[in-house]
Amino acid sequence: MLRRHISVMETGEVRVDPGPDAGIWQLCASLRTTTILESDVRYSLIAPMVAHVGLTALLYVILTIARAPAIWGVGRAPDGSNPWANVEKRISANLSNQFEWPMFFYVACLLLLMLQVDTGGMPVILAWIFILGRLIHSLVQILTNNIRLRGIVFTINFLAVLELWTHLVLAMFQNG
Repeated sequence: MLRRHISVMETGEVRVDPGPDAGIWQLCASLRTTTILESDVRYSLIAPMVAHVGLTALLYVILTIARAPAIWGVGRAPDGSNPWANVEKRISANLSNQFEWPMFFYVACLLLLMLQVDTGGMPVILAWIFILGRLIHSLVQILTNNIRLRGIVFTINFLAVLELWTHLVLAMFQNG
């Protein structure tokens, strides 16, 4: 079990004491101490990650509602069938998509945060483009059968994450 002490000073400065069994916390403590109050765009990457978690949680709720007639008998059609059977498969497929390409998004954001690479505000813009694209992709996949539109939206998501990785790698090489 990791024991650590995190304190926020009156100035907003965060100090991490990793304790005797450091692990990842030793890495975090070795990074520069920062001030929460400073306008550091890297910490703005947390909001898009939280937004994606929220989208994924919402999809779980929608999937549960769509499966309710089949599982619990709630909301069955008069003939006993599930009126959401067709859309349930699309919701399930979209939910599975949330655990594929987005993992590269999370890794890039976490590396940018942990390594404290100064890349300016572009990664934050790319992260929000990705999240907006994920939301649109979900709506297109669940509400329509328009594969072409879904492909276009996916391509935008794909390119946003690739560009996020490009910013990360270039900044790492430039900063040594």
